[in-house]
Amino acid sequence: MTTQVYYRKWRPLSFSQVVGQEHVTTTLRQSTKQGRVSHSYLFCGPRGSGKTTSARILAKAVNCLDLQDGDPCNACTICQTINDGRFMDIIELDAASNRGIDEIRDIREKVNFSPVQGSKKVYIIDEAHMLTDAASNAFLKTLEEPPGHVIFILCTTEAQKILGTIVSRCQRHDFRRIPSDLINQRLEEISKEEGVAADTDALRLVSRYSAGSLRDAENLLEQLAVSYSECVGIKQVEELLGLGHSERWTLTQMKQLVSQAPGWRIIRALKLWGEVNMRYDAPSTLPLELAAVEICDYEASAASAPAVQSQPAAAPAPAPAAPRQPPSRQAPPSARAPEPRPPARTAPAAAQRDVPPMPAQNRPESQPAAAPEPGSLAANWAATVKTLGRHKGKKYNLGALMRDCRSDDITIDGDTLTLAFAHRAHMERMQEELADPSGKEQVNSVVSENFGGNYTLRLTLLDDKGENSNGPSSSQSSPLVRVALGMGARIIEEVVE
Repeated sequence: MTTQVYYRKWRPLSFSQVVGQEHVTTTLRQSTKQGRVSHSYLFCGPRGSGKTTSARILAKAVNCLDLQDGDPCNACTICQTINDGRFMDIIELDAASNRGIDEIRDIREKVNFSPVQGSKKVYIIDEAHMLTDAASNAFLKTLEEPPGHVIFILCTTEAQKILGTIVSRCQRHDFRRIPSDLINQRLEEISKEEGVAADTDALRLVSRYSAGSLRDAENLLEQLAVSYSECVGIKQVEELLGLGHSERWTLTQMKQLVSQAPGWRIIRALKLWGEVNMRYDAPSTLPLELAAVEICDYEASAASAPAVQSQPAAAPAPAPAAPRQPPSRQAPPSARAPEPRPPARTAPAAAQRDVPPMPAQNRPESQPAAAPEPGSLAANWAATVKTLGRHKGKKYNLGALMRDCRSDDITIDGDTLTLAFAHRAHMERMQEELADPSGKEQVNSVVSENFGGNYTLRLTLLDDKGENSNGPSSSQSSPLVRVALGMGARIIEEVVE
């Protein structure tokens, strides 16, 4: 006796049965209903989200003899033949094992043959990003102008690896991770039909652990049904998944941690989480991990701020008259330690606008810089550079270029913010980025957010660098040094032997 695994047995047979991808299935249903089917499609998204399943449903719909509002009827001879796997005009290829130019040449030779059983011949190419560059280039012409009876559907989990010339020839549909509540609802339906006794909390834990993949959730449900045939509870799920604690233990700890945190920290953390770019649903957790590190790093520095600010300012000892020096940018510390708070979004004080920059030769490069006071020009500029570090312009990382300007190199005169760059290459690259409307909009938005107003940016070059006088120095003419400067490095000292 042969049995089918759950994810194959309960695979959707129509667009209406696909879970969590209504933005894709609605478009496909309308295109088949109106007879406006494209000649090539690109289905991309995370594993287990329904890409190959939707491709098979589309192939069945374009050959169905009795469409039901854009959905295949699953009752005609064509639909039944496709459901049984006996339809000859649907050709599925695994690009991971058929990735060479010879396989693509074979497709090019056979596409001209008319369909055998249906009206359309459909090629479903799974893991399309595994095609070699030579195979992809050989595939371009056929993909752009195939015969009228041929449809190509490319499925991939890594769309960024596919040639842009292929992507531009396809109608692209991005599949999303399926929400856990929809996965949980589907698991409850399968459990009821299969006669599996499973607790609601157990199915909810399986839904979250599957990370948006319905196929993974169905496989876990089948493992639980086989391993614990009597009843599946949350303890059985934790044992199978190797989890050492329950959800109710976890929720209690989270509530305790949240109750101890001030409100502004929670709001700032939520804002950073919202800025994480998960547009393509990449399986990597690196963006989330970087956001977590940034949140913890800021809270650690904020926690140490009261100890520094709580020390009263020492009375200055009498001293003989000395030449006047430029006034310091640091405001006097407060006598009472304020609660740590994020960098102020208000405009800097008027006194800060008129303070001239400290000459570069007087900067104590060898001494560690003190933490900037919240709300000061230095703190606002540090927050600006940090935020721009998460933005990439037309060619370069905006934060890496802005890092060439320190807070001492910045002056504010009315509505003009003057940035003095230490190196000409960085200034010219920043000018190139600001010439692009998108880059200019990103920089202006971040500057306005951190400085509390709209400023006109003016880029200048410091006068004390060798490259601003008689041309580049010997070290800066080195290709290795130029590459390092392009990545945000700075020349602190140059020793001439």
